[in-house]
Amino acid sequence: MILKNIGLAFSFSFFAFISPVLLGKTLQDNLIKFSPIIRTDGAKSTSKVFIGANRDNATTPSQSFFDNEKVSINGIIEPESDDLGKDGSLFAVMRKQEGSSKIFYALNQDGVWEKWNGSLKNLPIYKEIIGLSAKIEVPIYSGIINAKEVNIYLGYSTVSEGSKPIIHVNSSPMKIKIDPMSERKYEIQIANYTEYDTELLFAATKSVYDSAYDVAKRNVRTFVWPIGDYIADASEKARSYGLPFSSNSVVMSDIKREEIINDINEWVEKRCSLTELKKQEKDLDYLKEAHSYMIENGLDASTAPIPCYNVGMGFIAANPEKDFDGVIYVAAHETYHNVQMDLELFSCRDRREAPGASPHRWLAEGAAHYAARMAMANTTSEKSGLQMILEDAYLAYQGGETELNTFQGGAALALMVLRGDILESEILTASMWTACQSQDIYNENNPVIRYATDNWFQIDLDTSNGVYSFKPSVLP
Repeated sequence: MILKNIGLAFSFSFFAFISPVLLGKTLQDNLIKFSPIIRTDGAKSTSKVFIGANRDNATTPSQSFFDNEKVSINGIIEPESDDLGKDGSLFAVMRKQEGSSKIFYALNQDGVWEKWNGSLKNLPIYKEIIGLSAKIEVPIYSGIINAKEVNIYLGYSTVSEGSKPIIHVNSSPMKIKIDPMSERKYEIQIANYTEYDTELLFAATKSVYDSAYDVAKRNVRTFVWPIGDYIADASEKARSYGLPFSSNSVVMSDIKREEIINDINEWVEKRCSLTELKKQEKDLDYLKEAHSYMIENGLDASTAPIPCYNVGMGFIAANPEKDFDGVIYVAAHETYHNVQMDLELFSCRDRREAPGASPHRWLAEGAAHYAARMAMANTTSEKSGLQMILEDAYLAYQGGETELNTFQGGAALALMVLRGDILESEILTASMWTACQSQDIYNENNPVIRYATDNWFQIDLDTSNGVYSFKPSVLP
């Protein structure tokens, strides 16, 4: 049987394309469901295939990457109920666009992608399974993709006595586009002036940024520097610069302070024109004064200023009370604020700040908290993102912190995800922060929002194993 004539390729083009659906009802599930699934014997298949691709350390799927990025592709197969317990084989096929040619590759049992001529008789087996289970996780690919485009097919087969193998496979492929790095318009950077590990700091911030890359249209540079012990609460002058942070002792040398001030100012000057600064109601000389005051007075800054719409920054002062995990968390948290795009749109901002507008601070801070914890779980922490979010909220509530804010908002969003009221991808991609959705959808008039904000604290701790979970009564 030849693929291009009557086999899988016939089926791939014969069935109408059905848009993939993002699964977000659990915190772990970020794959894409493909439908319909076809069988090579022509019968209807009730099996399911899920495939997802993401940037290295990103927490959300994407279908567009650059040619220097490491891409991870994973899948899940859920066989038909009649096939459970039967012996079977797994198959993974990649069709690459190489120049003007489209070439098929198949993954073999050695984990090598080998060229495939399209004949089902010669289709390499990726893995043989003794007794198919209800859910089979399949790592498909990890590395840089050297092609303009790849299409991914994933399937399994069973054999009945005296018959040919019956292959179940997604009819519409997972399409992944690869663009030249030279076309990348936006990037994230880090300037670390502390002795903390730059690579780990960058991994967490990049995880947040890359997860939202398809939505975020902003260059971001995060600045991290050391400060000493607390001296005094925020001064009136600090507040006048929009920097309501306490002053601490200065521990950087004169040369280092000058270096970071110049670094911050250069980032703004090279990327924000005077016209763009004026649009954002910002003055370059005023910004320079603020940056200098912040560094020279040891302000305990944790903020994400946006000097112009497509340029963002993260300011993180590492004081002696913050451990490395705390610094990583703040860096990831402030990175998310940089990709909440409509926070800096005047049309959305005016509505949020209008009298009687729905409160939004808990939502903005809760979403940043959620994304930061998920990024840490994906890069530096041994705990799951959900466990960290629930632990933070549980301890806050036990400590009498009942007003909606960062930890409480993160738990409210986690409850919404687990109830199926919001897709996790809407949070992590920051797509909920476009088109003024924070006012139009995620407002206090929405019963879903009201339920989450009324029940975020309904969390139990199993003292036998230290596991946090929402009470069954608030889950579907």
